[in-house]
Amino acid sequence: MRSTAGPAVPWTPDIKWKPMLHIQAASYQTHVRNLFPELESSLPYKRVYTLSPTERLGYANQLLPANAILATSYDNRQGGVFFDGPVIIPSLFEKYRNEPWPRDPWMSITPFEIFTLARSFPSSTRNPSSCSN
Repeated sequence: MRSTAGPAVPWTPDIKWKPMLHIQAASYQTHVRNLFPELESSLPYKRVYTLSPTERLGYANQLLPANAILATSYDNRQGGVFFDGPVIIPSLFEKYRNEPWPRDPWMSITPFEIFTLARSFPSSTRNPSSCSN
């Protein structure tokens, strides 16, 4: 399915959802704020966290390797996105007392979350009818 995505395109605030998006990594990183730039970027299996005062929440800069596919969806349509280079995915994890950190984040800033959030705000430049099939 990657072959149907075509060449990498820049990420823009008004990018339209497609079943498979190929994004220029450098353009995506200019739209996603790194809250803790001093925190080392880490692969999901080797996370480095900044902990909240209660140590219940942990923030990690997860490193997504080039060409790794992340799931996306729009309404009931499923799709994916991949980047032409590695990108940092800011991620927030929640754990409960005496349990290990979960594998999946409680929230992260991926294209899926951005598409979802953009639809939630009336002032957004994106509207559902602007998305392609």
